[in-house]
Amino acid sequence: MLHRRALSSMPQVKEALKDCAIPDTVKEAENLMQEDLKLKENLVNRITEAELNIDNFLSMLDRQGSAEGVELGANSGDEKDYITLQESLNGMLKDLRASLSKFDSFWTTHKARVDHMMRMCHFKKTVGMVRVYVDTGVFF
Repeated sequence: MLHRRALSSMPQVKEALKDCAIPDTVKEAENLMQEDLKLKENLVNRITEAELNIDNFLSMLDRQGSAEGVELGANSGDEKDYITLQESLNGMLKDLRASLSKFDSFWTTHKARVDHMMRMCHFKKTVGMVRVYVDTGVFF
C-alpha cells in the first residue's frame, strides 16, 4: 500500500542523511546540501502523494456512503465495514502526518549541521586565502 511504501523509505532516507562525509570544500558542502534536498523532496512527495490518495479515497467513501444511505451508528455489517475502513484510513493519515512531523524535526537538525559544515568550509577557504596573502603578499 502507498502508505507503507511512503513510510518504509523514511529510515533509509534518514540513514543516508546521517551518513554523510564531512565536506572539505564549499563546493562539496553545496553538493551535499543539494543531494540532501533531493532526498527530502522525494520522501515528502511520496508522503504527500499517499496523503492525497487516502484523502481522495475517504472523500469517495463519504460520497458513496451518502448515496447509499450509510448512517453512522447503524448495526448492519456493511455499515460496520464502512466505519472500520474509514477509521483505518484516518489512522493511516494520522501516521503519515506524525511521521512527516518527526522527519521535519530531524531535517531541521540535519540542515543546521550541514549549514554549519558549509560555514566551516567558507572559513577554511578564507583562512587559506589569508595565509597566501601573508606568505606571498598576493591578494586574490
